[in-house]
Parts: sequence; C-alpha cells; structure tokens
Amino acid sequence: MLNALLVNLLLCSVVSAQEANTTILPEPEKRYKRIMITDEAEDFVSNPAAPQKISKEKLDLYKYTDVNRVLRQTAGAYVREEDGQGLRPNIGLRGTNPDRSKKVVILEDGILAGPAPYSAPAAYYTPSMTHTQSLEIYKGFTAVPYGPNSIGGSVNYISLDVPSDLTPKLEASGGAFNTQSYRASIGDNTDRVGYVVQVSRLSSDGFKVIDGGGNAGFEKNEISAKLKTHIAAKQDLEMRLGYSNEDSNETYLGLTLTDIAKNPFRRYSSSAADKITWDHSKVELQHSLQTSDSSQVKTTLYRHDFERRWNRLDGFRQVNTAGPPPLFDVLSQPSSYPIQYQILTGQADSVSAGLGGAGDLLVLDNRRLFYSQGLQTQFNGQFALGETSHDVEIGLRYHQDQIRRRHLENVYRMTAGQIMAAQDVAPVTRDLSTVKATAYTLNLLENLKWRSFVLTALGRIEKVNFAYENDLNSQNLSRDDTVFAPGLGLLYNFSNHWSLKGSVNRGVSVAGLDDSGSEAQEESINYEVGFKYVSSTQSSQIEVVAFYNDYSNITGTCSSSTGCTNEQQGLEFNGGRAAISGLEGRASQSFNLGQVLIPLQLNLTLLNAEFRNQFISRTAEWGTGQVDQGDPLPYIPQVQYTLAIGSEYRAFKNEFAFIYQGDSYDQSVSENRLKVPAYGIIDWTGRYQMNKKTQIFARADNLLGKDYIVSYKPFGARPGKAQSFMVGLSYTF
Repeated sequence: MLNALLVNLLLCSVVSAQEANTTILPEPEKRYKRIMITDEAEDFVSNPAAPQKISKEKLDLYKYTDVNRVLRQTAGAYVREEDGQGLRPNIGLRGTNPDRSKKVVILEDGILAGPAPYSAPAAYYTPSMTHTQSLEIYKGFTAVPYGPNSIGGSVNYISLDVPSDLTPKLEASGGAFNTQSYRASIGDNTDRVGYVVQVSRLSSDGFKVIDGGGNAGFEKNEISAKLKTHIAAKQDLEMRLGYSNEDSNETYLGLTLTDIAKNPFRRYSSSAADKITWDHSKVELQHSLQTSDSSQVKTTLYRHDFERRWNRLDGFRQVNTAGPPPLFDVLSQPSSYPIQYQILTGQADSVSAGLGGAGDLLVLDNRRLFYSQGLQTQFNGQFALGETSHDVEIGLRYHQDQIRRRHLENVYRMTAGQIMAAQDVAPVTRDLSTVKATAYTLNLLENLKWRSFVLTALGRIEKVNFAYENDLNSQNLSRDDTVFAPGLGLLYNFSNHWSLKGSVNRGVSVAGLDDSGSEAQEESINYEVGFKYVSSTQSSQIEVVAFYNDYSNITGTCSSSTGCTNEQQGLEFNGGRAAISGLEGRASQSFNLGQVLIPLQLNLTLLNAEFRNQFISRTAEWGTGQVDQGDPLPYIPQVQYTLAIGSEYRAFKNEFAFIYQGDSYDQSVSENRLKVPAYGIIDWTGRYQMNKKTQIFARADNLLGKDYIVSYKPFGARPGKAQSFMVGLSYTF
C-alpha cells in the first residue's frame, strides 16, 4: 500500500508537470479555477487551521519579482513600499507594524528564513520571488504554532519543486528604467534521484534620479539547487542549497513635501554615496520517513548565513552638546533649517555654509553579520478513533541565531554639489555588539473531526535565552523567557460547500532585548469568527473573518528604517495595552461572455489599531513623546482592497488589479504626526501561450502613472513605484 501511495504521488507530480507544458488548453472555467481559486475546496471549507495560498499558477501569471505586490492578492495582508522594487519588504498581518516584516514570521519550506528571527527580527533579507513557487499565509489563530513573532501571522515561501521529468527552461524580460530579469532552470527525476537547479539575475537603473548624477539602481543574483534521493522504500533525503547577493544603491533619505510634489522621483545629491551590499547562503538537509500510509516524519538540519554592509547618510556631524537637527526635522521643516537643507540638496557647501564642522555630513558604514541554524523535526499523521478522525501535527525545534554589529561613522562633505569623503577625519566606531538567542520550541496541532464538527487544538511552547555583549562599554545582558501560546477553534460544516468557525488563542511574541534586559513579552488574547463558502464547481468562493486582538502589552523594535538612533538599534520597547480589530473578506466568481471567461476577485481588509493606555514613548517607531489612549499604531491602513478583473480567451490571459490603500499615520504621538494619504493604483498583466514551448508575457505596474507617498520614515517623504512596463519571453525545451 505504501508503494502504491508513493506511485500515486509521483503520478500526480507528472500530471501537474504535463499540464504546465501542454499545448491543449483546458476548458476556460477549469483553467481559471487553477489560477484564481487558491485553496483546495475541501481544505478551504473544513480545515480551521488552513493557510491562505497563492498558487504556482497565479504567480506564473503575474511574473512578480516583488512580494509586496503579490501579497496584495490576499485579505488581511498589507505592505509599506520602500524602494518600489520589493528589495526589502515591509509586511504586516492582522494589524502588526509592517516595518521590516519584524512582526511576521518569515519561513521558507517551513524553516525560519529571517537572518536572525529571535535576536534581530527585522528582516533585511527575505526569500526571492524569482525562486518561489507558491506562498502560504497564516494569520492569527492559524499562525500560533510558528514562533517567535506570530501574533499577526506568518508567510511561508515554497521553493521550486523537483520536476517529474527533464525540464530545461529559459526566461528573459526587460522594461522601463533598463530593468532586466533573467532566469534559467533545469531539473529531472529518475526512480532514485531528482534535482532542480535555477539561476537568476534581476537588475535595474531605478526610477529615481540623483541630483548631479549617480547610480540609483541595483543588481541581484541568485542560484539555488535541490537534490532529492530515495534512500530506502520509505525514506527520502533532500538537500537544498542556495546563494544570493545584492548590490543596490538605496537610501533612507526622502524629500520635503514641496519637493516630492514637484518631482517625486528626485534624490538629493547627499544620498549619492548610499549603497547596500549583502551575501546570503543556505544549506539544508531534510530526511523524510513515511512511518505508515497516513503518517510521516520530516527532520531538517539547516544553516543560513547573511552578511550585509550599508553605507547610508545618517545626519549632520555633532560638534557641540546641543547637537545637530535630525534629518527628519530638516526635511519636515526646511524653512527652520535653511542652511542644512541647502547642504543636503547640494546648493551649499559644507565648508562655506557658516556652520563650521556642523555642516559636515555623517555616512554610517553599518556592517552586520548574521547566522541562523538549527534542527527541527515534524510528525504529521492521521488516524480514526471510533466515530472521530484525527489529523495530528507535532513539531520540535532547536534553534540558534546571532547578529554581530559593527557600525562605523564616517565624515563626508558637500562640495560643489557632490558628496565626498573627508580625508582629515578618522572613522569612529559607534556600535560593536553581539546578540545571540537560543530557543527550544514544541508545537502541537490536532484537528478532531466528528460528524459535521471540527475541533482544533493547537499551541506552542518556547524556552528562549538571549545574551547581549557590547564591546564598546563592556556591557553584558541576558534574559530567559518561557512562552506558552495555546489556542482552540471550532468549525461546523453546514454542508460540503460552507462552514462557520470561531477561535480564541493567546498570542505571545518574544524577540530581542531592550537596553536594560527587562522588557516584557508581547502578549494578547485573540478572538476570531468567520464563515467560508465554495460552490460545487469551485468557481465561486467567499470568506469573511472578523477578529479582535486584545494586547495586554505590545512591543516595538528599533531599526534604522523607523528612524531610531544608532545606539537603539535592535532594542525592544514596551507600549502597554493596545487593541486591533478588523474584518477580512475575499470573494471570487467567474462567468462566461460567449467564449471569453471573466474572472473576478475581491480582497478587502478593514482595520482599527490603537493604543488603549497612556505612556511616554522613547522610540521613533511610535514617536518621541506622550502616547494617549486612542492614538493609532503607525503605518496600518484602515481600509485596503484589491479588485482583480481578468479575461481568458483561448491562449490569451490578462488581468487588471485595482489596488486601494487607505490613510495611515507615520507615528502614534500626536505632536508632529503626519498622515500618509490614501492612494489607488492599477496594475495589469497579460500572457499569451504561442505554442507548447513558448510563452510571451507582459506587465504594467502603476498603469496610470499615479504619484503617491508611501512613507515619511526615517528621513522625509518617499514615493511609491513609478509607472513601469515590462515584456518577456519564456521558453521550455
């Protein structure tokens, strides 16, 4: 029976691969279902812990390299653009701060993928969309088993599968701003061994223009490999290897409101020296054991390394105790600091501006070295007991991660409109510290099914040790945490087509240290109720979920992207009570107009996120000053929706996505708080299957060329992505 099961699984893979390469196009409604409907019908309706899925077919249609745009296709997920290219995503789920995705667990094939998810949760690296086959989004109750920061949810990137037979493929595209994308992959499978190897390169000149000239673009390269072998009748061994690097001329420096209104894609000459480079590598070895026809154990040993260096403008040089004005103040109030503004824009020289040494500019060389390693094992099984059936998942994980910071402060000067390094001032070390975390995690999940009821019990237990060392002042801190996050859900199937569910869980997140090692855990009680419907043909789906997260303590983590000082990097801050409530809705429907199929999909998210107590904030994430009850949490839009309208006729498919994101605020403190205005944009994508082997595709981002602001942090207003077009060709040998 086991052999039959393995054969069936192999046959399913073969059929899927053949469908992807066939010249015979299925009937329109069936073709649409595979792209638009992202969940299997049975799982969608009857599994309370099932994630939302963005399928391989959906990603293949969009050809997105930016995960920010992909996640707009699901309710409850929202993003804050930064560079417009998705190089450093800012993802929020269920009211969590999207900054650096630090409140979201980032996984790849079920393995923690952040550079140091415990000791430094700000994710300056996330898996590449060019090497991602599909996405799973776990929100609220469904994310309880994943730590450390899982109150809002988690995103699991699924890497490319080993194909069923020899499959070489080439893909190339080009477009606006000299944007170029190349991918090549090859894979094969035999009775004993299967593999897939992919290489990719993505580059662009960027859509911003630096005053006085300079490079505003980026280059990103990646190679990944997966080798799978059948070592015994019931056992597989899989090795996953990856290496990637990036060289991007990105900056945190924005514009004044006056300047962004005149030319949103301008960059001041003082940002010309800003540059980030990084290297990432991974090695993973996974053993799979089929213990019975209905149970399996997977054990994975993993090691990830990430090294980055970012030269970036940080402010003006301090020459007296009063200190210089922060860059944020200069750009938000340029009339109050006219000389500093002129230096930033290259209109005045640092030396002749009359400020003495206070006219010099500081460019930080932020070097960080991360590793993340561990061993995890997971058991999945199904069994029946009397009239009940049980789906059980038990996981164990031992994990270590570490961040080492070495931040150097270099003096630069504006001279004749160009920023240049000062040769007469030696660099100063501002941070030389290490944070290390060791975590032991046990997670459990059971779906108990009886008649039309499904009772889900899940939970996570973690024991974490943090250690902090500062080599500049010999400061040493440590903390031990124990986390228990249980949850209980109940679902009732009214029929095979629709169900009603409710759940409650305790949310606990733990990561990083504050400057005294005494911060509290982030804790909440989360409530959720919703219903799901799927038609008998699966051409219609509806899901509506209402939730309420009651935080007894909400925490913030300082990062450069929120404007925190160099001394505060990675530190945790307590915010006390907060409440986040929301409504998520998604619906899809398709209908025919003659021979043309018209698919429709709507994703809607309504959020209200606010503090429920008064306190004094000392972190730039919430603003510096007094936070009052009712003040909003930053960068969380109250309204967001995406309406997708497509058409399919024979070998041609296309889709328009109407995207709207409502108002949000840059900080919680009311003094000097700025509103990020609502905006709406339209994206378009199209694909034409010329023949069995050849596909032409095209995409337009921000089709109507809408100018919009996405952020004021850390230093000034920054724009969303400019109007851009791309066309490409895919060829399968």
